[in-house]
Amino acid sequence: MTALPITRHGEVRMSQRGFRKTDLEVILAYGTDIGRDRIMLMRRDADVAIRALKKQITTIERLKDKVLVVADGRLVTAYHQSDPIRQTG
Repeated sequence: MTALPITRHGEVRMSQRGFRKTDLEVILAYGTDIGRDRIMLMRRDADVAIRALKKQITTIERLKDKVLVVADGRLVTAYHQSDPIRQTG
């Protein structure tokens, strides 16, 4: 849910125009301030966001089954987990 309060008029217009509340979060996160109290998700904004998210997805794919051991707020070791394990607590 977005932290941006929405007026009743805004809710009605969003509904009429097919906007979802999650759409607001995306536009606010990646859009450009175009002045006069307006934020627009421009094509270049979308292209930059898509490239960044694709890169993040690639990184997440690469990190599947990787383990970090953290104790006392410090990294102790890192390794590849090859055997299936049960998740604890």
